[in-house]
Amino acid sequence: IGDRAGVAKSFQQIGNIYYLRHDYAAALEKYEQSLKIKKKLGDRLGIANSYGQMGLVFKVTGRETDAFKYLYHAMAIFNQLQSPDAKTVMKNLGSLKMQRNRKSLMRLTTKRRRVMKGQSGGGRIISRSAIRAREVA
Repeated sequence: IGDRAGVAKSFQQIGNIYYLRHDYAAALEKYEQSLKIKKKLGDRLGIANSYGQMGLVFKVTGRETDAFKYLYHAMAIFNQLQSPDAKTVMKNLGSLKMQRNRKSLMRLTTKRRRVMKGQSGGGRIISRSAIRAREVA
């Protein structure tokens, strides 16, 4: 009845189930409920676990800034506690950074293609000999 740590753990597990079912809003809600209890209890390892799971939810839902924030908080706590879970969170941060870099590269490539289309006469490819012929004429 008064097992608040058990309640927090249950919320975390229910959140995991929602996460696996791709119901990310419900998962996030349960992780937040778990986190609130863990903070009151001062359960730093539990807090780090909740932050990590919330970071993963933000990652898969495209909220990269929030994902970085929560994963970084999780990693900082795991590092302070010398938990081996810090390595897992570091891997997640690394993959998130790679994901962000890929998106940036795709945006730059798309922008470059648009610029190139504008320079080549509306998308037509003009050969060098055609350009020289125009310059001579």
